[in-house]
Amino acid sequence: RGFYALPMDTLRGLIRQIQIQGLVDRPCLGITLAPQQVLRDMRVMGALVADVCPGSPAAAAGIKRSHRDIFGDLVLGDIIVGLAGRSVKNPSDLQSALDFRRAGDRVRVEVMRDGRRASLVATLAARGARGTEGAE
Repeated sequence: RGFYALPMDTLRGLIRQIQIQGLVDRPCLGITLAPQQVLRDMRVMGALVADVCPGSPAAAAGIKRSHRDIFGDLVLGDIIVGLAGRSVKNPSDLQSALDFRRAGDRVRVEVMRDGRRASLVATLAARGARGTEGAE
C-alpha cells in the first residue's frame, strides 16, 4: 500500500470522467515526452516531444519527434504549447488538458517547430490502443 499524489486538475478531470461515463478513459496522443529539464535549461515553456509512436494519433497529425543529427547534436522535435484551447507550459499541463478529453475527440495541438508556431489536428486514441503503448 502507498499514497499517491495527483495534481488537483488531474483529479478533477478523472472525477468528471467517472461522473459522465462511469469509468476513466484516458486518451493519449501516442508520444513520449522528454524530461522537462531539457526545456527548463533553455528557458522554454511547453512539453518537448521525444518520440512519436508509429501509427499513433500524433504520427497521423504530423507531430515531429526529437532526434540526433549526423554529428550527434540534439535536434528538438515539436514543443507542445497548447491542446484543445488550453495552454501547455509543462508535461503536467499536457496531461491535465488530456484528462478533460476522451478517446475519439479531435483536438487542435499547438506546437512550436523551428521557432514558429504551428497548429495541427489530432484524433485522440484510448491509452493502450495500437500505436500508443506506454505513451502520453
